[in-house]
Order: sequence, then structure tokens, then C-alpha cells
Amino acid sequence: MLKQATISAGIALAVLAIFLLGDQVLGPAASSALAKKSPDTAFQRTISVMGEGKITAKPDSVQAEIGVTSLRNTLKEAIAENNEKMAAVIAALKGLGIAEKDIQTVRFNVDLERADYNGPITGYRVSNQLHVTIRDLNRAGEILDRVIEAGANDVSGVRFAVSDVGELEKQARLTAIADAMSKAREMVEAVGAKLGSVLTITTASYSPPAYERSLVFMASSDAKSVPLEPGELQLYTSVQVVFAID
Repeated sequence: MLKQATISAGIALAVLAIFLLGDQVLGPAASSALAKKSPDTAFQRTISVMGEGKITAKPDSVQAEIGVTSLRNTLKEAIAENNEKMAAVIAALKGLGIAEKDIQTVRFNVDLERADYNGPITGYRVSNQLHVTIRDLNRAGEILDRVIEAGANDVSGVRFAVSDVGELEKQARLTAIADAMSKAREMVEAVGAKLGSVLTITTASYSPPAYERSLVFMASSDAKSVPLEPGELQLYTSVQVVFAID
């Protein structure tokens, strides 16, 4: 026990000598390293702020899912009817000035019809769906009317959109960062400090500019025209910014 106590006392004296003698025991370089790790110089004061940016814009296009669904007793009959009607729909779209790049087949399904789950086959359902972009808002209602007349019996997902989303995203981010800086400066100056440099910026959330109308038209629709009001679209984004406090 006496030996252990003597060793512990010796270690304590050695550590005390290092702190008291500094350069004489460790040398200038080691003493300087210890000084750099002192709590007063290692701690950095920061503030984290959430900034929000919201941009509104007028839509410049309409997007819709336009399809043909055929139900017949045989698969051959269902496919033949569906192909004929879809060809007429595509021809109508092109005749109305819709470019080929704005007409895209997105779904083609063949389903069996049964009276019940394990019952015999009673028919075949064939569906062909297009994704169509209409860039002339003034004619959007007319174009939807005409494709229904041409044979489309499943029109859904009608929504307004903005072509140049990238520019809107940029404006929203800049607005969000400016908002974060304003909030941080206000809070820091309220306590008598000074706002320092930006340490990190993180995108917290993003909401794309899209507005969907629940417009669904089936073959039995009595609609004479499709009224569409574009209104305005909103793009929202938020950023998390960490600032140093000087």
C-alpha cells in the first residue's frame, strides 16, 4: 500500500510540474499545443436559423393523362377497338397542334374480366394511357373536349405546371437564405453581439410548383366544355443556416 501511494504521489507531482514549469519541462512546442486547446479558444459560438422562401408564378402549361379503355368479349376485339380509338385520339392531338414530344405513352394494360374471383372469364379490358402536355392555356379546354369527342374515355390528372422550374427554384432558395440572414442578424444584435460568417447551409424542404385538378371524364360524361382556371402556382423551399457569432 505504501509503495502504491508513493507512485501515485509521484505521478501527481509530475503532472503538476508540467503545468507549472511549462516550457522548461515540455519545451516551447508542446507548451504552445496545450495553450491552443484551452477552452477559451476552442469554443465557437453559433446560431442556427431556418429561412423560408415562397415564389408564386403563373402556369404556362397543362398536363393531363388521356386514355382509352375498351371492354369486349374477346381479347382480339378489345385490342382492335382500343388501337383504333387511340389512333384517332393521337391524330386529334397532333391536328390541334400538340407536338410529338408532348405526347407520351405511359401505360398499356390488359386485364381479364370475371363475374367473381374464381369464375369464368367474361371479357377483356384493354387500357392505353397517354401523358399529354398542352402549352397553349387558352386552348386547353377546347383540346380536352376534342380528344373526348375523338374517343378518349378516361381523362384524369389534369394539372397546371411551369416549364422553367429551375429559375423558380433559384429564386426561392435565394429568398430563403435572405430570410435566414435577416432572422439571425435580428436575434444576434438583440443580445448585443455581431453576426459572423456562414458555416453551413442545408436545404430543409422543397415543394414543387404543381396544382392538380380532380377532373375525370368517362364515356358517359355530358360535359359540353371543360372550364379551366389556371390561377397561380406556389413553390416553397426552406433552408437551415448555421452562422458564427463574433
